[in-house]
Amino acid sequence: MRFYEIPEDAFKSMMTESGVLLDDFDPANPEFTNDNILTATTGGIQININPTFSDLGEDVDNCPNNMKELKKLEGYDVSIVFTALDISRGLIKLGVGAADINDEEGSVTLRRELKLSDFVPKIWWACDKAGGGFAAVCLMNALSTNGFSLQTGKNKKSTSQITLTGHVSIKSQSTMPLKYYSIDSDTVLNTETFFGDGETTTFTLGHTATAVVSVIVGGAPIPADAWSYSELSSTVTFTTAPESGSQVKITYRYVPEV
Repeated sequence: MRFYEIPEDAFKSMMTESGVLLDDFDPANPEFTNDNILTATTGGIQININPTFSDLGEDVDNCPNNMKELKKLEGYDVSIVFTALDISRGLIKLGVGAADINDEEGSVTLRRELKLSDFVPKIWWACDKAGGGFAAVCLMNALSTNGFSLQTGKNKKSTSQITLTGHVSIKSQSTMPLKYYSIDSDTVLNTETFFGDGETTTFTLGHTATAVVSVIVGGAPIPADAWSYSELSSTVTFTTAPESGSQVKITYRYVPEV
């Protein structure tokens, strides 16, 4: 045996471009306009997902380091890092964080205190995959945490280094502030509608989903920690039964039979 082959589908999920940063995007309907692009970038875009752990056995005598039963996941440090090429007021405000825009005088004024409105609810990155389909990242409650630097030079384009960090909300403490999508070109988007009766918690889909895109009950999106999906039974199960008469809309992707 010679170990020099690669998987036949190796190129299917590769990305050969940098992708774009967007202020609005819907993976269920992956279209956007030029106005949705936050900024032109250079040098690519970096996505960071770093889990933070504590070792409950680190101060226990005779306990080996990194014993899996005593490992505790504290959370995630997630960020999008990029170098922007424009210096619009909106981009500077995004890079500074705690600041106010005055369009009348064309200024961005730094502010000493941080406001909840400084956190951007969602920042998106999306990129085509070489074999079709796309990848996307949604960074939630984004705030610039590494300052803002503007670099200019003779006969050079100005650049701005920005690090946007995602944050957990006190209103949804189990929801981590980053969601990653990898959509294949051979999947089909489908939405099924059910109606709650106040007792039923499990709803069976007509196909085996490769990804559940959204769950909406009574017109309101339901957070991922309030339901779960079983690929084995193709069912979505809620922690609490939807109210009687409420409309339950489940949007998902699946691979159609050939």
